Amino acid sequence: MPKSFGCMSQEEFNNELVPLLTAIKKDIKKILKGQKWKVYDEFSLKLIDNSNLNRESYITFDFSSTKSSYIKNGNPTGNELVVYASNLVYTEKYTEKRIRLGLAKIFFEEILKNVKIKEIAKYFNGVLTDFYKVIDSFETDKYICLLPRKISFQDSPLPVSLFSSDYIVFPIDDKLDGNNDVKINSKIGKSTLITNKADKSNYTNFNKILNLYDLISHFTDFRVFSHDVLFLKKITRMKLDNILSLINIFEEDSMSDTVLRLQYELVNLDYSDGNAFEVLIEKILKECFQESFDSFDLQMQVPNHGGITRRDFVIKNHNSNDEFLEALELNGVRMLLFDAKNYSKPLSSDDLSRVRDYLEDNKYFGNLAIIVSRKGCDENCEEQIFRSLISSNSKKILVLKEEDIIKMLQRLDKKLKPIDIINDAYYKLLLKA
Repeated sequence: MPKSFGCMSQEEFNNELVPLLTAIKKDIKKILKGQKWKVYDEFSLKLIDNSNLNRESYITFDFSSTKSSYIKNGNPTGNELVVYASNLVYTEKYTEKRIRLGLAKIFFEEILKNVKIKEIAKYFNGVLTDFYKVIDSFETDKYICLLPRKISFQDSPLPVSLFSSDYIVFPIDDKLDGNNDVKINSKIGKSTLITNKADKSNYTNFNKILNLYDLISHFTDFRVFSHDVLFLKKITRMKLDNILSLINIFEEDSMSDTVLRLQYELVNLDYSDGNAFEVLIEKILKECFQESFDSFDLQMQVPNHGGITRRDFVIKNHNSNDEFLEALELNGVRMLLFDAKNYSKPLSSDDLSRVRDYLEDNKYFGNLAIIVSRKGCDENCEEQIFRSLISSNSKKILVLKEEDIIKMLQRLDKKLKPIDIINDAYYKLLLKA
């Protein structure tokens, strides 16, 4: 049953909300280790009940005390993080959601104030690339600038100011003036500055300034951030399975069940020559490719005539609704060939021989093969891939790392095309010739 704050007794607060916070913090601390994460031990839960005054009541994290408190009539102080403010009824589920969100804000404040601004610029460059056809960029000793061009998709939970900006500036200097310091050929239009500092006062003459606390609001919007676990992995140096667990604690509905499950399975799978990896890749290929075909046809362990060799996966590439796949079909790729390698080390040049043989034996693969290798490939292997590309038969071999598969799943969860990751890898390979 819904309860108003005025209906919650101190006993209910102590017996329901306080143990809830304790349990969630315990789960978080199992994952996070290190001195800076003691911040989760430095606050308590506080309820300020103003219901008899017909004013908003508050649930806060109180950093002035480690002992939970329940008070009648009052306002939050400067030492409190408000996680819920309302004079309406609330449900236990929604209150739990707000508490989890408050814990996420603490996490992101800790990491964002220490991350290099270049990493934040690189992150937003990657995110905006999903929604713009072209992103120009340049860097000076004072700032990094992104110039979005030709918007292609606007239905996004990103800050509206980014889509109304003609250029986006990330300051390297502690002070920056938009009129005097930022040199752009044409400065007609709106500008947005993004900084991970709390104090905005040293940045002037920009149409919009987003600072640390605006960024926290962005990153705790898990419709956006749950899709960018690789960014979090890089700036925290945490393992992917821990990152996925942490995001699921902060926002239990942040990802679709399918995407979350597949990512968990992938990052937690042991390295081996067994078929568990192939079974998982079959699931991932199905999720990532089936929307690109009216009639999706994926076969696993496909033998050739006489059963001498078996190809791990073959997808029939016919009548696709994807431009890239259509272009491949026109160039003779009637079937998409995938080979799965679950090795604990990068592929060596010797690991390419089987795939080369597949391409030699069957013209309908169109001289294109895609190897899924969790650790990618070493330098010698990359050189052999290049040699195959410039050979008379021009064999094109793509290697997708674990991170590439995760990117495909992230795009799937964003309702963007996972195949774009393969498209990008394909054209990067061609440009090497």
